[in-house]
Amino acid sequence: MQNIFIIDSLLFFLKQAQNSKKLWIKFKYTKFLYKILKILFKTKLISGFFVKKSILIIFLKYINLQPIINNYMIFSKPSKKMLFIKKKIITLLKKNPQSFFFFININNIQPLQLNKVITSILFFKIN
Repeated sequence: MQNIFIIDSLLFFLKQAQNSKKLWIKFKYTKFLYKILKILFKTKLISGFFVKKSILIIFLKYINLQPIINNYMIFSKPSKKMLFIKKKIITLLKKNPQSFFFFININNIQPLQLNKVITSILFFKIN
């Protein structure tokens, strides 16, 4: 499950770059990463991004000179399938109102339907 490693690398470099007060970083282009960056942009965790010669240029976001991404945690593992139901997801969201939780179906990146049991997902949070 290479996608977990892509997400982990992206979040690590975003956090490190923000701690160093950089304005932007470069990352190798992949379709999966492009889709993840669209989600991060829509949730206002990055200022923007664009593709230039198979390289993603990602613009970092700060509020009052403080990084948006203070920490992140990836709960999924390549050897472990995650299983979530609507009730469990809602409980997580209520207990952690300051965190962004991402539930991404690895095979089909799109919004998840909360009326179904969700399996085989990449699950991570950013706060």
